[in-house]
Amino acid sequence: MLVGELSAYYVPAKFWSDDGWGTLATVYSGILTFDGILLAVGWSAYSKVYEIIGSATYASFMRRNDILDIHLVAIDLVLFFLTISAVLAGMGLIVALCPVPIMVDRALFGAMVGFALYSLVQTRRASGMMHDLIWDRAEEDARGN
Repeated sequence: MLVGELSAYYVPAKFWSDDGWGTLATVYSGILTFDGILLAVGWSAYSKVYEIIGSATYASFMRRNDILDIHLVAIDLVLFFLTISAVLAGMGLIVALCPVPIMVDRALFGAMVGFALYSLVQTRRASGMMHDLIWDRAEEDARGN
């Protein structure tokens, strides 16, 4: 979040002026599109994760080892942050075109950038989690369990 707020602080004031709406809308739309791509990749990765942990043998293995809840909570949190990131970008686009104090615009812009960066990290973690579970499942299948 600090990176986002710093980026908002260093954005020139004319970016927020009525004359800069074209540039502003382009930046917000680009970040909204980026968030949409991250959301799609995250959902895609987690659909595979759900497929793996939802199988009867693997789900019972995870429940016996008390790790199923951890995986489900992690998935929910990541998807929550991915969604919040996209919502902030859409909200930021609307609010930036409204007559609000520049500090509101900057705070929302900073939160949007911060959440977009955090979402990028979380999407990478989603992909890593999917790979780890695929590997674990392959190992389990190789052992004949």
